[in-house]
Amino acid sequence: MSNERFNPLKISITGIDGAGKSTVTGLAASELGLDQAVARISRPAYSIVDGHKKDRYQRLLRTIDRLHGIADRTENPRYVLCANALNVVLQGRVVEPGLIRKIQPDIVIGSRDYLIDPSVYAIFYSKSLRRKNMDERISIMQQVSGMDFRDIIFLLTVPPDEAVARIEKRIELEKKDPMRPEREKWRHMHEQPEYLEMLQYEYKDALGVVRRRSDAKIFELDTSRLGQEEVTGYIVSTVRDFLARNGS
Repeated sequence: MSNERFNPLKISITGIDGAGKSTVTGLAASELGLDQAVARISRPAYSIVDGHKKDRYQRLLRTIDRLHGIADRTENPRYVLCANALNVVLQGRVVEPGLIRKIQPDIVIGSRDYLIDPSVYAIFYSKSLRRKNMDERISIMQQVSGMDFRDIIFLLTVPPDEAVARIEKRIELEKKDPMRPEREKWRHMHEQPEYLEMLQYEYKDALGVVRRRSDAKIFELDTSRLGQEEVTGYIVSTVRDFLARNGS
């Protein structure tokens, strides 16, 4: 089967920092991987086939992590923009198509949406993009990433103050456990309550554009009211129902 003809179900789990995207994406991928071939993009990237997990593009994505860390610590928006742009290009042009070609997954799932997220965060990191409306930003991201809209989008929401508290707790846990396999966490420039509130508004704007321009199924989940297991369970059951209805 050629890569051009193979069309897996594509899912993004998105939202502001601290909403729980990475953790929930990992849990959902593991659960879905019990009976489906799954490609997990973003950072980290891996495949799950026949229940067996295999890390992918580790060296490449570690380099991106290091660049992000350096850029954030300089507090220079231009450097952050460059690191973000490189990640978007690599995810859309290398990681996702590479995993689709190699494992022909039933599901592609990521803890970022590479059309929505960079369009949202542009208000902090790109003077030229923030002057454009959301529709224009998303069109530019389509050209840069080579991606199209996902089939299913889960927006995780959380009050900004709670998001910051979660981020701080995560960083403390990272410091206490230096052998943790996940990438190092740090406070990003925008991780302040007032900025996260602005970003959450931008996400709603972006999803309005997606609704107008695509048939994507969009679900919003408040992670301040739902635990990780509940959020994961909802995502997994929604995806399985979608696959069952569409004969996958």
